[in-house]
Amino acid sequence: MTLLIAAYLPSFATACDECGCAASGTMNGLMDFSTGRFIGIRYAQYGFSNFSLDGTAIRSHFYSADLIASWKFGKSVQLIGLFPYKWMSYTADAVTTEDKGLSDISLLSLITLYSNSGDVMAKRTSTLLCKAGIKLPTGKFNDQFRVEHLPASLSLGSGSVDLSGGLQYRYKYEAWSAFADYQIEYNMRNDLEYRFGLQQAAAVKMVREFTDKKKQVHLRPYAGALWEWNDWDTYHDLVLEGTKSMDVYLQPGMECAFGDWSIGANLDIPLLSVYSDQPDIHAGARITARAYYSF
Repeated sequence: MTLLIAAYLPSFATACDECGCAASGTMNGLMDFSTGRFIGIRYAQYGFSNFSLDGTAIRSHFYSADLIASWKFGKSVQLIGLFPYKWMSYTADAVTTEDKGLSDISLLSLITLYSNSGDVMAKRTSTLLCKAGIKLPTGKFNDQFRVEHLPASLSLGSGSVDLSGGLQYRYKYEAWSAFADYQIEYNMRNDLEYRFGLQQAAAVKMVREFTDKKKQVHLRPYAGALWEWNDWDTYHDLVLEGTKSMDVYLQPGMECAFGDWSIGANLDIPLLSVYSDQPDIHAGARITARAYYSF
């Protein structure tokens, strides 16, 4: 979701920030490339800061705790459910507004188009998957955002049924692996005639695995990059200025697997941020931690 910056809002909101949806989306660690059956939890936090026209600091903070469950159907179809709980704060003119609650529940399917990972003689393995998903309006959209002079992104949900799709590629050679992922999300218009802009995210990762066979411990340090792009939001079919954005992040991280358990964390370091006509907006580093159990 992107932040509403509209001409009819008071001056303190004309230079505010936008939220990074991919922080609670699909590209925050190796768990996004896991196959099979697992259940896990994920925590993420991120924020933005800038200044209003009169020099007052404007800050927003977003936090998310997600329950993730995955089930494999045969060899080619995987279904992942994401159940997010969010809390957030927005400070402008020394006034802080907060909200928390269940966000939009997502269902994502991964369908294997090609894979030779089952070939025991193959030294190099490749897997290509397509993705299709739906996001349900279980989180509340703030229908008072105009009255309260708040950004529309300070809502627990989009208020609409949203669709997503994409591709994912995995390559492995000995202890090295490479991943590439692309996802696009289309938001429908909600009951208030608000529609969040088209969202796209692309990521690449390189992983080196270290294994202690006696203790059955696997360490997987990795590094990669994430690109995010959000198009204009619209309200009653009117384009809202300040809601278009592009971000590029460096993504170092580490995961550790022992037995059926895995834990991991990564840091998203902003390299480039472009927010419409708001050059003073600064995206902060994003932190993600997760743990999951395979069965």
